[in-house]
Amino acid sequence: PEDRYASAEEVIADLRRALIHPSGFSQAFARKTRGKRYAGPEGAVSEVPVPVQESKDAVLAQEADADQERSVPSRKAGSSASGRPEGDGPRKRKPQQMDISHQLERIFAVTGVVAAILIVAVLIFVVLHLGGLLKSKPSGESPAGQAAETSMAEVTTAALAEGQVYMPQVVGLLEEDARELLDDSGIRMVVSSEETSDRYPSGYVMAQEYPEGTVLERNSTITVKVSKGSGTIDLAGLGLEGMEFQAARTLLQEKNLVVASNEESSDTIPAGNVIRYSPQMLREGETVTLTISSGPAMLPVPDVTGMTPEAANELLTASGFVPEAAGSDYSSDVEEGLVFNQTITVGSTAPRGTVIQYTVSLGPEETLIGKTSYIGSIDKEYKLSLNYGPGYAETSVRIVIRLRQDVDGKPVYRNLIEPRTVVGDSVIPISFSRIVGADGVEEGTVELVDLDKDQVLVSYPVSFFKTEE
Repeated sequence: PEDRYASAEEVIADLRRALIHPSGFSQAFARKTRGKRYAGPEGAVSEVPVPVQESKDAVLAQEADADQERSVPSRKAGSSASGRPEGDGPRKRKPQQMDISHQLERIFAVTGVVAAILIVAVLIFVVLHLGGLLKSKPSGESPAGQAAETSMAEVTTAALAEGQVYMPQVVGLLEEDARELLDDSGIRMVVSSEETSDRYPSGYVMAQEYPEGTVLERNSTITVKVSKGSGTIDLAGLGLEGMEFQAARTLLQEKNLVVASNEESSDTIPAGNVIRYSPQMLREGETVTLTISSGPAMLPVPDVTGMTPEAANELLTASGFVPEAAGSDYSSDVEEGLVFNQTITVGSTAPRGTVIQYTVSLGPEETLIGKTSYIGSIDKEYKLSLNYGPGYAETSVRIVIRLRQDVDGKPVYRNLIEPRTVVGDSVIPISFSRIVGADGVEEGTVELVDLDKDQVLVSYPVSFFKTEE
């Protein structure tokens, strides 16, 4: 142990001296090891006297004598082939034998240097390897804003024992391809969950339980996470605009979205249908707001009674309605030439663009003996529940009963009762014993009208007869 080199630099220095001066190195080594012990073939330790050589010539002479003794056949004891006793003096080595010895020494020296360099390189590799510089990288995905999707443990490649396998990298593979690769490696795969991922498309493995290079027992079971895509839903392709609200809500709920709604009037989208939605892009579980049409905007109806037809037309148009003259009739309250009646009463509301008819007064009717009139009558009743059903028992409806006749090719309307509000399941009596019609007109129609919807609920034909007062 006391002769062990203190460092690799000393080993390399001695090897360099042996390569350049092999003979000198041998002498130095001999002096250095004089009187030392060595282990024999059987492990026994013996004392070896090492002669001290003071010169290169003496060393070469002894080597020559040893070579000659090995090459000369044995003779009788105490004599040589020339009759001289053996050992009379040292014999000189031939020059050819000395050259061969020098070549062998150089070959051995070079071989030793190469072997030493290889040993040092192997030692450096082992030290670096055990120091962790050759550790494998972890596998998996760790996108910003999400929980870690793969194990961050680093595993150093290790030798496999019988029945062990390495964990391959399956992140980024389709689920089917990952399963096939693991089956080939002797590993069973189980999908632990499907999660959204902005990095991996739907159906691809986004995380694995063990990093690549982990040593596992054959037939082990590992878990992976599979991407179900980014989870972003684009509503632009669903055709929600104009869709009936209930249908739109069902469609969105099937995509795991929360639906909120509000109402807004629209002149183009029917009541109950979607006008617009917000936002366009969102993820599962988020809220989409639908704006639903309540139909055309309801506008207040102005009062045009007592106005000239021109002024009535101007006011109704400015208020968002369509004015229409419904002819003329006698009125004892309004002077001739002014509006005395309108089909939708003041204070009520109606959708924009609703037609509002008005009647112009002819002044008080003169009673003349022998004057002829056209008189009709009607006796009916009508159940509003036929239109609205029993569910409208607590709902109010604004109605009017009017007479319609065609005078000179134009429809003329006259209210038989003024507009009033009734409940939705009311029975409306339509009974008039004396209805004065237009002069010379023998036919007409009595209509029951829903003013809120501007809809004729029912109409009855009436015949008019000429009579003299």
